[in-house]
Amino acid sequence: MVTLMRGVRLLVLGNGAAGAEKQALALGARLRDKLLSESSIYRSQVCCPRVECVRVTLGSSRLLPPVLQIFGAQVTRNALFGYKEQDTSRMFPVQKNPRALDVIIGCGRSTVALCAVLKQLEPRRTFNVQIQHPRVPLSWFDAVVAPRHDFPGGKGGAANLYLTSGTVHDITPELLQQHGSEWSEEMDESLQGRRTRVVWLLGGPCSGFAFTELDAERMVGEFVDVLSTEEDVAVLVTFSRRTPKNVQRIVRHGLQSRFPVPGQLLVWNGTEGRNPYYALLSTATCIVTTPDSISMTTEAIASGKPVFSIGVEYCKVLVRH
Repeated sequence: MVTLMRGVRLLVLGNGAAGAEKQALALGARLRDKLLSESSIYRSQVCCPRVECVRVTLGSSRLLPPVLQIFGAQVTRNALFGYKEQDTSRMFPVQKNPRALDVIIGCGRSTVALCAVLKQLEPRRTFNVQIQHPRVPLSWFDAVVAPRHDFPGGKGGAANLYLTSGTVHDITPELLQQHGSEWSEEMDESLQGRRTRVVWLLGGPCSGFAFTELDAERMVGEFVDVLSTEEDVAVLVTFSRRTPKNVQRIVRHGLQSRFPVPGQLLVWNGTEGRNPYYALLSTATCIVTTPDSISMTTEAIASGKPVFSIGVEYCKVLVRH
């Protein structure tokens, strides 16, 4: 007897923004794990390949609201209406067969139109999920996953709306344990055995937070003022790709003058080939974040460690929510 396997294809729509793509990929991975787990439990014949991620870029339609871009796609009968042709032809594998999709996950404004239109092409087969407020009718999606501050009035009766306290993330105890083990020996040696480890995660400028040199000086001052003067305390700092060079310089100088003893201070600039980000979450005694990134703060909280956000008073939005 031949058993036929049912294939389930999951597609993530990327937009080039690391924070958005990371959320969509995390949700895609969780859905895939869930499908495979249930397939094993109930002995159903489901084949679920790795989650695909394709990156699409808005062309001339970048000035259009998503609802008008969707209307344009319907009128022209072109699911890729408004997206850059060179990107879609090179990177979008469903252009020839857009009906072969089972689950589509988009995150961010530039993915809204495509996520909605691909659902319309095959409404019975395709299940579409949009992360963050899509700014179009929620009924165009099977599920909308968004932080509570995107919907201050609550769900408003929308059965397909799922509100989160922070952002979607991929943090699990297993992930932290894996990365913590990989970096354990190297960090122990660099920190010369110090076990009290304060991790500071720095982001960059965003809407409502310029992250100026003055902001950096204030944060360094607040940071060092509350830390113990004991030499057994270690500070581990990592910058993101968004952290301005002048801010990095100020933070480095301020901390080096405060923690001059070898093994007290470790700094990563965010561009090294090896990224200790998850290992830092794993090894931290406590974590400090800057107020520009809800994703970063959510991931820090998900580690289960005490988390403090510094410089919130200088930020007009985001973490204040």
